[in-house]
Amino acid sequence: ECEGTQRYVRLWIHEMLRVFGDRLVDDTDRNWMLCKLREQTKTTFQVSFDDLLRHLDSNMDGRVDTLDEIRGLFFSDMLCPVALP
Repeated sequence: ECEGTQRYVRLWIHEMLRVFGDRLVDDTDRNWMLCKLREQTKTTFQVSFDDLLRHLDSNMDGRVDTLDEIRGLFFSDMLCPVALP
């Protein structure tokens, strides 16, 4: 998906994980951040975190709520026609 607001919410989540999450040193803090990202995605953007990232739900429980699942989030638009030179 190259267009739409969901793209930018996924980008925001990705950037929060890279800028802040990569600096956390233990899983307790990483899980806290994942919880806060889930809350803020709903509060700020009125979007379901789980619906937005359903492609990362590796254990098929309908939720993206584990560190292993969220580690699968990559952001790129190299294959998007809009991004081509």
